[in-house]
Amino acid sequence: MPIAALLFLAQPQALLAQLVPADRWLTIETEHFRVHFTKALEIEARRGATNAERAYALLSTELRPPRGKVDMVIADNVDYVNGYATPFPSNRIVIFANPPVETPELRNYDDWSMLVITHELMHIFHLDRAGGVWKVGRSIFGRHPVLFPNAFQPAWVVEGLAVYYESRLTGAGRLEGSEYYMLARASAEAGRIPKLGEISRETSRFPGGETVYAYGGMIFDYLSRSRGPKAIGEFIDVTSSSVFPLSLNAKSKRAFGISFENAWRDWSDSLLRKATSPSLPLPAWRQLTTDGRYVSSPRWLSDTALIYTAANGREVPAAYTVSTRGTVQRLGRRNSLGINVPIGEGGLLFSQPDYTDAFHFRNDLYVERNGRQTRLTRGARLSRPDARGDGEIVAMQVVAGSTRIVRVSPDGARITPITVGDADTQWGEPGWSPDGSRIAALRLRRGGFSDVVVLDTLGRVTDVLVSERTVAGSATWSPDGSQIFYTSSRSGVTQIYATPSKAGGLPRRLSSSSTGAFSPEPSPDARQLAVLDFRFGGYYLGVAPLSSGDSAESGNEKLVQSPRENCVGCVVPAASASAPAALSAPRSYSPWQSLVPTYWEPIVVGSTGSGTSYGAATSGNDIVGRHGYYVSAAWNTKYDEADALAAYQYGGLGLPVLN
Repeated sequence: MPIAALLFLAQPQALLAQLVPADRWLTIETEHFRVHFTKALEIEARRGATNAERAYALLSTELRPPRGKVDMVIADNVDYVNGYATPFPSNRIVIFANPPVETPELRNYDDWSMLVITHELMHIFHLDRAGGVWKVGRSIFGRHPVLFPNAFQPAWVVEGLAVYYESRLTGAGRLEGSEYYMLARASAEAGRIPKLGEISRETSRFPGGETVYAYGGMIFDYLSRSRGPKAIGEFIDVTSSSVFPLSLNAKSKRAFGISFENAWRDWSDSLLRKATSPSLPLPAWRQLTTDGRYVSSPRWLSDTALIYTAANGREVPAAYTVSTRGTVQRLGRRNSLGINVPIGEGGLLFSQPDYTDAFHFRNDLYVERNGRQTRLTRGARLSRPDARGDGEIVAMQVVAGSTRIVRVSPDGARITPITVGDADTQWGEPGWSPDGSRIAALRLRRGGFSDVVVLDTLGRVTDVLVSERTVAGSATWSPDGSQIFYTSSRSGVTQIYATPSKAGGLPRRLSSSSTGAFSPEPSPDARQLAVLDFRFGGYYLGVAPLSSGDSAESGNEKLVQSPRENCVGCVVPAASASAPAALSAPRSYSPWQSLVPTYWEPIVVGSTGSGTSYGAATSGNDIVGRHGYYVSAAWNTKYDEADALAAYQYGGLGLPVLN
């Protein structure tokens, strides 16, 4: 079957699964972009268009820009953090307007829109490039999918370059945060740094596909520091013109003066030289779980038992209980790693995502009692709930491009916003005080600031307990309401801190983990503290005497805002950014510009009885998935007759899709 036919059968459906083709789309244009959005997302689209032009200008100072305009969609039909980019059939980017409030490795941002757009646009700058024989092929066959040499590279190269440039050009992102360095440090402490050939999206080792982002970004950061930032662009120039795109070591040696294998060995050796022996996160900490991988949000059921959510790699995510003796019991499936909150009559309150229709994927609240789940809300976009003694719920709600704190009635029927989320401020992780009169919450502000604050029941900020340019969060109350336990990456490694619940007190650092401590949760009798310890195999839940942190150092240690803060030239100065972009007036979306054929491929079909046919084929689809087509035509030399085929798919009704 011709490649064009396969693309027609596969690609429109993939796009339909992620965007809503029947929505009323609008378009604004800038010098280098066509930005498509729905009316509810116009503010976010204008912000995205400005950020896209700024990212384009910054990337153009380092790399050769792509030809033609880039189509970019700002969508909001799914409740997860994501974006994607493709150079085929034309340069296209999709950004989902959901800030990464609940994704710590992405929470280190000044402006989350700028961060994700820079990452995805880097894919276009990288994957669109073609020189040498690839450029000749493009001049003949157009943008045929086999004529993108950099698309054949391993995922750690493709994603590693995007991670490297997202941090280099924004001064934020994953290389400016602590999460990836904790992963590398944990691997070094265990003596288990992966080999270069083991870094894959399909790896079974923790943290799965995230390894290509983490280790890919760190090796390009190492090469940039040791060989100079210009060498990264030279590497892309070399790979874009090479006849054999799969062999990387020779290309690396041409660009960097060292092969990837040797660079990886040198970088790994430097980690091993600095590695220390693993240490307990808290004195007398006892490990309760053994599976590792992903463990999330422990809560005490009693003084001797906890509930948590985990994904152990062998089965779907689920809620589990564990006793302080280490006895684990599986309770039931969950669709995500969200928190489980004990409520009255032996119930559990939690949030999880599910499809509300074929195109919308939303977080909603559920209650489970006696193994039976009851859905409280539908399409409400609620997560991270907490319940007061009278059943009143507080939760985080996603709105277009931001998040806010809401109160929810026990039956889920009434939802009342108590804070305002916008492009400059996002909210998350709300939790009731023991007496139900206050709410601890996380506030993220433009500029990369994390604030741990206390609100009254109407959402007014009464106390700002922590305000740092770090990744802080996981605030939880002491049983008597006098203290707040929280996490912060202020030391360069995420640690546990405690601070008075009224402003003015000095935080105390409780943990001294070399690889990261997370999710503090004090027991009801205030004698134990549950903590997640991050190690080579993932997260492990354990407990320690709460008094064990009394002698730990104060929380006023030196603030480490970036693991690369002493690196000269790692971040492009902000003054390199372009002037504000000129935006056109919004107009109705037109699919035709993205439907024009961008490639063709030859067809040769023959058999003894039918003779030989020579022809050509092409296919295409518009960026929101409303239209898709395949066309082929051929001439049979035996019978001197023409054969033609045309297929069309229309998704503008949503469902059904018409063929």
